[in-house]
Amino acid sequence: MRRRRRLTGAARAAERRVESLDIFLGVLGFFTALVLLSTLVAEVRGEDALVKALVLAVLVVLVVIVVRMRRVLTQRLDRVLAEEGRG
Repeated sequence: MRRRRRLTGAARAAERRVESLDIFLGVLGFFTALVLLSTLVAEVRGEDALVKALVLAVLVVLVVIVVRMRRVLTQRLDRVLAEEGRG
């Protein structure tokens, strides 16, 4: 089994950014799921759920933004790794 080459410089920085976004995305996704559940329960019970729905909308927009940021950073990491492989 081949060991993965240790990253340095720009490649390591890009990889750390992706890892940090992954952690943030996990936390954000967890709270989004909690607010979704809370909103659904409030709707079923007939309680006021407008504020919960607005918070849910904001969280969903944040999840979409973070996923797009992660995609850009992943592409940048792939480019840096390709350049390192050539160099």
